[in-house]
Amino acid sequence: MRFQSTQASCGPAALRNALLARGIERSEEELAKLSGYNAAKGTSPKGMMRALIMIAKDEPGVLPAPMSERQEDVALLRLRAAHDAGHVAILIVDNDEHWVVSFGTLGRDIFHISDSADSEMVLHYSPQQLVERWRGPGRRPFYGIIV
Repeated sequence: MRFQSTQASCGPAALRNALLARGIERSEEELAKLSGYNAAKGTSPKGMMRALIMIAKDEPGVLPAPMSERQEDVALLRLRAAHDAGHVAILIVDNDEHWVVSFGTLGRDIFHISDSADSEMVLHYSPQQLVERWRGPGRRPFYGIIV
């Protein structure tokens, strides 16, 4: 896991950390370019998907799948299922302003989160703590990309 290089580059850093968890090495600079990262606006969900789709052309094991849920229980079930299947998920948190990677669980009660902006780097959340941070605005407040 790596820290982000600038205050606004959480998107490319989350992409890098998700790919590293899958054994794929790509630079933050390359991922910033592929995702359309903008220092003023950050990285959009469409840009994150676009970057992963481009990477999937070279890496057949990468099959990005968007996850957009209305209900927290459904979102948590999908996230657990992704982890059970050996996948990581890039989640947009903090009112849709920051990207993190959920890379596993400990039992059913703890989610492991890589936050490239947090000095701890790896955080451990209960389902309720994760939901509080993950919930965003709009009709589908739980958005992520399974990688």
